[in-house]
Order: sequence, then structure tokens, then C-alpha cells
Amino acid sequence: MTADQSQAGSQPGSPDHRYRPCRECPRCTAGTGRAPVLERDCWDAFLTDAVAAMAERRRRERRREEEWGVFDPPLP
Repeated sequence: MTADQSQAGSQPGSPDHRYRPCRECPRCTAGTGRAPVLERDCWDAFLTDAVAAMAERRRRERRREEEWGVFDPPLP
């Protein structure tokens, strides 16, 4: 591969980096002739779980910051 060619696949750090197609939901079976086994789209499930994990991580960070007094204004 030369330097001017882009690498295939998603880049680390992007939301779809850890996503792997399930091959059983309507999205993954579209155009394959196979019937979907799952009703819920795996990409939607992945994003829902990823967003929930990010929100929970932020809640923990905020709680930790409040415990440490990071949000207290400086005294004059």
C-alpha cells in the first residue's frame, strides 16, 4: 500500500471502530437473500449501547469532580 492510498476500515477512536456486523439483523441480511433472525438493527443497538456508556462515564466523571470540589468557585 502506498502513502496516498487510504486504509480500509474504520479508524481507531471512531464510534464504529468496535462495531462488528452481526449478520443476523435486517441491516446485515439486506441483499443477501437470508431472512433476518433479529428484529433490532445491530448498528442501532451498538450506537444505543455506546451512547449509554458515554453518558454513564460522564456522570461518573461529574460526580468525581463534585466530590473533589472542582466546581467550587475560588474564594476572594
